[in-house]
Amino acid sequence: TSTADPRYLRVLVAARAQGWVAVGLQPQSDRGNLHPMKYSDIVMGYVDEGGNGVVEDKMARDVEAPSLDILLGGKDNIYRGSDENLQPWIEHFGNVTLMHFAKPLNSGDWSDSQI
Repeated sequence: TSTADPRYLRVLVAARAQGWVAVGLQPQSDRGNLHPMKYSDIVMGYVDEGGNGVVEDKMARDVEAPSLDILLGGKDNIYRGSDENLQPWIEHFGNVTLMHFAKPLNSGDWSDSQI
């Protein structure tokens, strides 16, 4: 087993859901009167029709459906390397959905929040 990597935030989400689950991180800046969703760094997961787990790196530029970072000129910064303890996954267990992912604390990507 590996030890915790201090470069990454590891998240395990448990939700009473059968569709998708998501986590939003707000940027570290003076937000003023901005809606909490505006410019949020979002990780969204779901199980597709084939039973495969999908975990995506997204951003909400406004109060709207978030877009994939890669479609906005950013990068997919969810850890997808060789350490199995950091790999993203999502699964349904009865009426609960579990999602796990790891993201860098500071990816340097404009579409990600510095954590």
